[in-house]
Amino acid sequence: MAAPGAALAMVVTGVAVAAWPDSNVVSAEPPPTQSSSQPTRSPADGAVQRPTERTDRSSQRPALSPSASSQSVKKPATARTPAKKRPSRATSSAAPKAIGTRFATVSLKIRTQAAERAGSVTVVRPGSRLAITGVTDGRWTQVRYQGEARWVTGRYLSKTAPKAGPKAGRTGPKAGQKSTRTSGGISDAACPSGSAVENGLTPDAVRVHRTICANFPQVKAYGGVRPDSLPEHPSGRAVDAMISDSGTGWRIANYVRANARRLGVSQVIYAQQIWTVQRAGEGWRSMPDRGSATANHYDHVHVSVYGNAGSS
Repeated sequence: MAAPGAALAMVVTGVAVAAWPDSNVVSAEPPPTQSSSQPTRSPADGAVQRPTERTDRSSQRPALSPSASSQSVKKPATARTPAKKRPSRATSSAAPKAIGTRFATVSLKIRTQAAERAGSVTVVRPGSRLAITGVTDGRWTQVRYQGEARWVTGRYLSKTAPKAGPKAGRTGPKAGQKSTRTSGGISDAACPSGSAVENGLTPDAVRVHRTICANFPQVKAYGGVRPDSLPEHPSGRAVDAMISDSGTGWRIANYVRANARRLGVSQVIYAQQIWTVQRAGEGWRSMPDRGSATANHYDHVHVSVYGNAGSS
C-alpha cells in the first residue's frame, strides 16, 4: 500500500507502473514504441526531435575542413612559355642604303617628309653631293642625310655638279669700289629679240633688261609690267629673266648683284635666295617656301630697281 503524498515507480518485466498521490488509479501500459518516421517532443522544452537517419557510411564523401569548404579547389599551375620580345622600332627608322649620289642644282631644302609643308632640317648649297636611296614619292626623292632618311625635290638633283653657285660670305661692291663683272659691260643697246617688254619700265629696269640681253643670250623670255601684290612689277621697277638652267641663272644673279650700283638695282631674287642693298653685308639669304618653283624663283631671276638711280 502506498503512503499518502508519496510516489512510487516500478518497472516489472517491461511494464511501467506509476502512482499519483491524489489518485488510487494505477495504470499499466506497455512502453510506446517510437516510429523512425514520426517526430517526438522532448518533455523538457517541447521541441520536436526528428529521428536520425541512418546512412551507409561507405557511400559518404569525406567531409571538408572548414577552411577547405570555404575555398574553391585550385587547379595546379601550369608553366607559361615566356612571351617573345618584339623587335625595337628604333631599328626601323634607319635610312635605307644609298645606291648612288646626285648634286643639288640649287639651294635645296632637306625635308623630314615627302611634303611641301614638312619641316626642313637644313638647306644645302648648289653643288652639294647627296646620297640617294632609290626611293621616290611623286616629285620627291629620298636621300640619306646624316644617317637619316630625308626628302628633297627630285627635279633639283643632277648627276653632274653645277658649274657655279652663290658663295657664302660674298657681298656687293662697297662704296668707291669698282664692280666685279662676271660677263660683259653695261649695255644701252636695244635687245635683238625686241623691246616690247620695256613698255612701262623705268630707266633702271630698261637698263637691266638690255644688259642681261647683251651678256646672256641664253635668256629667251622676260617679264616686265604686270599685276602683282607687291609694287615693283605694277610700277615698272622690276624685270624677270626667265631661265631654267640653274648655272646660267646663278651667273645672271651674281652679275646683276655685282653691278647693282651702276644698274640701279635694289634687290635680286633667285632659287629661294634674296640679296638686298640694305643688307648687302649678309650676302645671299634664304627665303620662306612659297609652294611652287615659280613662286620660289627657281625658273627666273627677279631684279628690282630704284627707278632712275643707275648709270651707264
